[in-house]
Amino acid sequence: MEPTPRTLSEADRVDLVYAYVLSQVGAKTSTEVLALWQSVPVGQAAQTITTWLARAIDLILTQRWRARELGIAYYRLARALRTGTVTANPLIDEEPEQVSLEMLRQEFEALVAAVTGEGTTAITAGVEPDGDDDAIVVERINGFTEALAADESSAKPYVTQLLNDMADAATAKVEGMSPDITNGEAKVTGTSIHAQHGAMIAGAAGRVAMNGARNATNQVSARDPRIIGWVRQHGQSDKPCYFCSMLISRRVLYKSDASAGKGRESSNDGRKFLGDGIAKFHDNCHCVTEPLYSDESFGTSPKFAMNRYYGDLWDKHMHDSKGQMKFAPDEAINEWRKILARIRATETKPAAQAAA
Repeated sequence: MEPTPRTLSEADRVDLVYAYVLSQVGAKTSTEVLALWQSVPVGQAAQTITTWLARAIDLILTQRWRARELGIAYYRLARALRTGTVTANPLIDEEPEQVSLEMLRQEFEALVAAVTGEGTTAITAGVEPDGDDDAIVVERINGFTEALAADESSAKPYVTQLLNDMADAATAKVEGMSPDITNGEAKVTGTSIHAQHGAMIAGAAGRVAMNGARNATNQVSARDPRIIGWVRQHGQSDKPCYFCSMLISRRVLYKSDASAGKGRESSNDGRKFLGDGIAKFHDNCHCVTEPLYSDESFGTSPKFAMNRYYGDLWDKHMHDSKGQMKFAPDEAINEWRKILARIRATETKPAAQAAA
């Protein structure tokens, strides 16, 4: 199958649906883990850790698995729409040499419906059923299945340690209250501490669940020879936080000098963009890294307006007239935060939105 303007337009809709639904997975996980935490008596997380921890871990890993399935289905459908080929599904033992585009749509939409509770997402609205001409060639990606298995095996130990540490920190904070305060003050302060740590635990839980999808798509795209790089996208806000907007300003992170092409910047280690490990996402972050197969539309497409806007803003304020960084690495992020705060204080409409 050859990509067409129709399939490319459909791929753009799939990108938006994926980002939205993945954020719903994170929100649902955060809400449910917070409800579990609220059942733990104030200051007694350590005493009730066994029961609470088991339930919280199971909840997070269940949602993480759902996110991983969603991420893989998204990647397969978007790649098929943009390139006319699809990666093999690492979650099944055998797959035919060709699959239909309609099957890939149904695979993705079923997972979307499982998260949203809706029977349809209107992704394929106006799309005619596919015939034999829409058969998609399946391509195997070397090392993806093994990388996915390694990521999955590390998830439970990581979540267990993370929740243990956060619960212990909450208990220590309550126990560390001054002995000179009254019982009433201790109760109010203890309840406040418990709520604050609950919010932090909920945010971390949502991040871990969403990373099931984000890790999977980054693992496969890092190995996919059809991918030239990544673009950081934030579909849930016109005003991403200063940290995310800094990464969004990187525009395209090319996988190599060869994929970047002559005269364009590239980074073949990915640390500035993807971060240590698989990806650089903070708690309560709704960003995704979108694989890029061609950069032909990057300079004009409305979907990349935010990347162009923050990229231009970074160049204007963070670089000197010769294009050199004006600040030391440890100073740059603070300067960027101040610049964004000043600009946003005077905006009547987010400039990134207006630029679209």
